Amino acid sequence: MKTRMIFTAIALSGVVTLASAANWPPETGAKVPGNALEYPTKLEPVNRSLQQMLNEGATVVSSGLGENGPVVTLHSGKSYVICMLKGAGTGSDQNVATSKCYAMN
Repeated sequence: MKTRMIFTAIALSGVVTLASAANWPPETGAKVPGNALEYPTKLEPVNRSLQQMLNEGATVVSSGLGENGPVVTLHSGKSYVICMLKGAGTGSDQNVATSKCYAMN
């Protein structure tokens, strides 16, 4: 009986976590305490590949999976760079992997 109660508590806490994750981040204009405003952010195109920047000493800060493939954040020199990768054969006639990068500062 005690095991079932623990299992039920864990299952319910997972449901609450999933429900709150669906509301994150809060929509713009939502009256939620601590909600951040949206500000324009300038993204400068970087005319080098992710591979070139890594070979030149850039370091990976974070990575994640985007809609079309991996998204990698780099620290390169004094800039932070966001790169979107697209693998070969991702539903098009593309036969080589490519990266599209933007500097944030």
